Amino acid sequence: MIAGVFLAVAIVYGQQSSSGVSDICLGCICEAISDCNITTQCNGDTCGLFRITWPYWSDGGKPVLKFDNPEDPGAYQRCVTDPGCAAAAVSGYMARFSQ
Repeated sequence: MIAGVFLAVAIVYGQQSSSGVSDICLGCICEAISDCNITTQCNGDTCGLFRITWPYWSDGGKPVLKFDNPEDPGAYQRCVTDPGCAAAAVSGYMARFSQ
């Protein structure tokens, strides 16, 4: 079961982001936070399978879905409830704050 989840995460997120965050790392974060439940929506201030807040998304570079506008009020929620876009937010955050 876990191997299947990691395979699905790898397919959704690609091989490796420019920040150096590997598929395995993203998969582990996802698994620890939400059991990689792609149906996870918003609960309070956090949204999506990575439970991302608006400030975290913003710090991650405000990634958006194709043809979306990062300044649109709904862009944050649309991104972080999409597995690929949410992974881009995590990768962007890691790239910005890596040491």
